[in-house]
Amino acid sequence: MLRGPMSAPTRTLLIVMALWAWATPLAAQPRNLDIERFRPAPDRDGFLGVPGTRTPGPWAWNAALWLGYASEPLSFRRVDDDARLPVIRHRVGADFIAQLGLFDRVALSVDAPMVLWQDGDAEVDGGPSIQAVAIRDPYLAARVRVLGAANDAPDEHAPNEGAGLAVQLGATLPFGLERSYAGEGAPQLEAIVLGDFHFLDFGVGGMLGYRHRFAEPELLGVRFANELFLGLAVQTPTILVQNLSAIVEVRVTTAVDEEIFLDASTSMEGDAGLRWAEGDFAFTWAVGMGWTGGVGTPGFRGIFGVEFAPRTHDLDGDGLVDDEDECQRLPEDVDGFQDDDGCPDPDDDGDLIPDQDDRCPREAADFDRDEDEDGCTDPVRDQDGDGVSDDEDACPTRAEDADGFQDEDGCPDLDDDEDGVPDPDDACRLEAEDRDGFEDED
Repeated sequence: MLRGPMSAPTRTLLIVMALWAWATPLAAQPRNLDIERFRPAPDRDGFLGVPGTRTPGPWAWNAALWLGYASEPLSFRRVDDDARLPVIRHRVGADFIAQLGLFDRVALSVDAPMVLWQDGDAEVDGGPSIQAVAIRDPYLAARVRVLGAANDAPDEHAPNEGAGLAVQLGATLPFGLERSYAGEGAPQLEAIVLGDFHFLDFGVGGMLGYRHRFAEPELLGVRFANELFLGLAVQTPTILVQNLSAIVEVRVTTAVDEEIFLDASTSMEGDAGLRWAEGDFAFTWAVGMGWTGGVGTPGFRGIFGVEFAPRTHDLDGDGLVDDEDECQRLPEDVDGFQDDDGCPDPDDDGDLIPDQDDRCPREAADFDRDEDEDGCTDPVRDQDGDGVSDDEDACPTRAEDADGFQDEDGCPDLDDDEDGVPDPDDACRLEAEDRDGFEDED
């Protein structure tokens, strides 16, 4: 083989190829994977991404708009120095959600998501330019509540109390743009078990789901096929602001066909936020961050959602709408006493005896004259019938001789002047006889 000096064009070509190999850490990657890991709950009875178990009721509906921002939801790591190279630096997305109740335990929902804007670096994944605006795969779901009270009053947003269990079946439709990490080109099916417990404004919820992909896209050498996902959420009322609650939520997704909890295919994220619900509207703000480096896990996430649910909102079910109810979580005891404020009055007359035990609920009992504690002032007792009540009568069984002399003590005074001559026989009953032998008997 002949060896000679390398020509200048050849040297230039080799240098360009070396620089390209250094700058391009991976071969061109397929983009038929929707990298978004957050899907909003369909209504305010849910949390952030964890749906609730309750359904709206027959033909009741709600609609919502969610906006979200994610920083670096997709990054590659260069093999030679482990540097993090973001493919998608920033993504702003939206979810348009509508839900309809069927019967008293079934709900149908649709989520139409899209990428409003994203900033991508096509040089990192070796593909063509990444489109800034893209439609994502829409999601259809049916939810059935199998445990918990049925919602048979669709015109009223009744209290969400107690334990609930539901099953949700969902599917995506392959309408999303595959070239921009927004669509997968094939449908997905989901089966989810939902559980929650609510008491007043406190709530806890969870989900456990399985996702089946008909296509099996590959990214970073990892095959994304079937996945297991779960979420846990807590909601608690705030102290200072009525109708404002705080929500904390954790969600995990991992592939199950490959090695489970593999870093590239496992997403773990925590979010925290506030929800203010007033009448037909509910507003949600939340922020969060990813805890793993898996595909779709953002370094930072911001969320804003607004929901419209036309109902007659009466959380305590007392017939007074929440806007006019001073005690939205405590039902009015309709008894004709201050019933228009929406607050229960357990002791109408304020005598510290509850109305259900009070025989005279509108008349406060005199504590000194309610021996049987029935809430009624006992009638005046006068055993001797002398007009002096027993509680003031020094002689309750002997009638006072009302003759103008010490009549207030209730005791008879048979000899007012104490001269030994009984008053009936005493001509001067208030002046004692002088006992001098002269007419002493009068």
